[in-house]
Amino acid sequence: MSKAPAAPPRAHHGRVCSVVVTHSAQVISVASHPKDCCLKLWQLGSHEFLEQIPLNKGRPGKPSCLLMRAFGALIAVCLDDGTLPVADLNSKSVVR
Repeated sequence: MSKAPAAPPRAHHGRVCSVVVTHSAQVISVASHPKDCCLKLWQLGSHEFLEQIPLNKGRPGKPSCLLMRAFGALIAVCLDDGTLPVADLNSKSVVR
């Protein structure tokens, strides 16, 4: 008797609140769970996980994401603690 295939690991801890597809065929997702305050980058065609960019680095608490907007290589994310980090997809870091 063969075993059922294992379920793939979850991409996020909580519900996904925003998804953006870039011109370079990457999918960027962000969730609303406080333990998952980061952008996650995926390859569109293969669904391969590429990278994650933490959004609450150096700040106390664990805010959750509310909204995300992409402007070229910059991604602005509205967090529920009132901050608005801007991440650069080229450098894979929060720049503002």
